[in-house]
Amino acid sequence: MAAASGRQALSDISNPQIQETQRRLYEDLLDPTGSPMTPNSLNRQRRSKITPCKPRDEPVACVPNAETDQGVLYETPPCSSQRKRLVPSQKKPFIADETPCRCSATTGLTIKKKRIPSTEEMTERPQLQTILAALSRDQLVSLIGSFLERHPEREGELRSLIPTPDVTPLIENLESLKKTIYKSFPSSRSGSHRDSFCYRRVISHLQAFRITCQEQGKILLQSQFHEAMLDYSLLACSTVAALPDWDNVAHNAVKQRCFRTLTMQCMSALSKSTFEREGYTRLRKRFESVCTINSELQPCLLEVERKLSQL
Repeated sequence: MAAASGRQALSDISNPQIQETQRRLYEDLLDPTGSPMTPNSLNRQRRSKITPCKPRDEPVACVPNAETDQGVLYETPPCSSQRKRLVPSQKKPFIADETPCRCSATTGLTIKKKRIPSTEEMTERPQLQTILAALSRDQLVSLIGSFLERHPEREGELRSLIPTPDVTPLIENLESLKKTIYKSFPSSRSGSHRDSFCYRRVISHLQAFRITCQEQGKILLQSQFHEAMLDYSLLACSTVAALPDWDNVAHNAVKQRCFRTLTMQCMSALSKSTFEREGYTRLRKRFESVCTINSELQPCLLEVERKLSQL
């Protein structure tokens, strides 16, 4: 009834434009069923026409990666701006030389897998001479002793292969100690370098020289290398003679003690020696030249002459 009366009122307007405008407004006030709309419903309808309703969040799409042929998940569409954005790291290609790594489940740290050596690397070992050269003298003695305990039948063969000891390293050791003695002298002293003050500066080095000279000869004497013992004593006498002579005669006791030690060792080696006549002849010439340096070795020369007289 209200709708019919409204249309009748519109028909009474003479201006067709005003009539059309009023008709549209009147129809907007009515819902599709013809019932009038409340102001709140009218406002909601207008907002729906101006601002469309946003759709719900679409499901996450999988965008294929052309380089790795794997899907990369994006929660939001990628932006088109030029700013730097986080890109999922690409899969690193596996290189045959690299050792694969794995992650520990307990600590979360990356554990590198141990490289297994090949059969050739395991079988390749240094030569025996190279290994023995790296050992000390005590280690070599212990090694040979352990070997002979397991194989006592090889002792005779091993003895026949032992050469005469080389005394050159022993003499070089004494020469090095002699240089240390002269280096210990005070360089800023203007007076005599052979007085008691300088002697107190070098006494410790003199004692080290004496002990080394005695111990090296003792080892040769105990091993019964008589020829090597005599060579060592004759060469060591020249080194001992080069030690400093002090103003105080009592301070020369270390030097004289070295000569007496070498003389006793030479006498012991000569008493047990069994050289031929030519060997004793060469020794007599060498002892004659050494006795001119120090008379302490005169008994050794007499022993050589006695050996020659018995041949």
